[in-house]
Amino acid sequence: MSSPAYEKSVFINCPFDEDYEPLLHSIVLCLAAHGFHACCALSSLPGDGARIDRIWATLSGCRYSIHDLSRYTGEGPGNLSRFNMPLELGLAMALSFERRSSPKPHDWHAMVGGEAYAYQRFISDLAGFDLGRHASSVDSVIAETCGWLRETQDAQPPYPVPAAIAAYYPEFRAELKKRKQFRLGRLAWAEILDAAATGIRHIE
Repeated sequence: MSSPAYEKSVFINCPFDEDYEPLLHSIVLCLAAHGFHACCALSSLPGDGARIDRIWATLSGCRYSIHDLSRYTGEGPGNLSRFNMPLELGLAMALSFERRSSPKPHDWHAMVGGEAYAYQRFISDLAGFDLGRHASSVDSVIAETCGWLRETQDAQPPYPVPAAIAAYYPEFRAELKKRKQFRLGRLAWAEILDAAATGIRHIE
């Protein structure tokens, strides 16, 4: 299988737990509907090296990245917050600075759920940036992702209507559930991408 074009590749930085999974799938579907290829930390195999090396290799092969910083509060018995997302955003920002005058630049977009400007307190160095917002719902993530994609240099009209993506989303999730059952509970990243690529023909 040939590698996706650099200018059409988007790195997704988000939680990979069961609670966030519906939102991750909505982002993947939005990217496919706009003609982009989704990549993330799940794209590479564990045998390809240390996790941070694999993340950097995948990220640096993408023209764009989208980052969800919503998991900033403590969770679980240890009341720990998630630092993987800010770390990967930092890598994306470093890549953007490094390639500022490069023929292969990198642009990133960060978003957060919940309180509008909470990020100015837990990651104050981003206070000068206008982060995207969502309400931790599928529809709000679709709306935010579509709005950002339409502003990217490599997006090409006609753009899919966010409401049409949201309308197809339940069918997309049902297809993923069916594929997961066929795979005895283990759904590979490639399967998710294939389901999105196959399903976008139903989005009008």
